[in-house]
Amino acid sequence: PLACGMDALVLGCTHYPFVRGAISAAIGGLPIYDGNEGIARQTRRLLAESDLLQEAGQGGVTMLRRGQSPEFFGLARELIGAKEEKV
Repeated sequence: PLACGMDALVLGCTHYPFVRGAISAAIGGLPIYDGNEGIARQTRRLLAESDLLQEAGQGGVTMLRRGQSPEFFGLARELIGAKEEKV
């Protein structure tokens, strides 16, 4: 394993949950702390403060790209089911 004396690992990027299983296997099953729940709570709070929070209905994700490769967004669409709009 890659643990090398670590006690735990903190995931500090929003895309790590997609590979959390592989990361866990690579570090030998050490505890993993993920900040994504805090990010989601903060996003919800900011939307509510700005009167932009919609708690009912169907939401979605639209990705805008400038300069990123189509392959990158193909993978992103596959992972989160987003549509792409070129700008």
